[in-house]
Amino acid sequence: MVFALTIWMDLTLIAVVLGFAVILALVAARQGAAGAAEVSGKKRMRPRNFRLAVLPWCFGVFLLANLLADVPFLISVYGFGRMWNERLYIVEKVHGGGPWFVSNGDRLIDGLYVQYVFAMAIFVGLIVVSMFLAGRYLARK
Repeated sequence: MVFALTIWMDLTLIAVVLGFAVILALVAARQGAAGAAEVSGKKRMRPRNFRLAVLPWCFGVFLLANLLADVPFLISVYGFGRMWNERLYIVEKVHGGGPWFVSNGDRLIDGLYVQYVFAMAIFVGLIVVSMFLAGRYLARK
């Protein structure tokens, strides 16, 4: 049961990442079609094409969010003071329902799904901020 739940969470995260990539590619394509008709004086301004970079960018942000989610997860398990004073970090994540090992020798068995919730929240926040900044500062040539 635990193994199936872990596989389901991994597949859900991958589906969400791919979904965000497709949505962002469609938005970029729509903005590109709308921006191609704009004329500024005599020179036509074309938007940059970000469609090819969206999927690798989403995958990279997903990996970063998965790494960053360990800190709030450990804070939720041990509390901020103990996590900070003992410099706790996750040594090994055993996927497939196995325990996760922490640097103080503890094995975490229950409540591992909370790390996935933190990872998705961080992922969505980073994607929204990064795509806003990319659209704002890199939109025109």
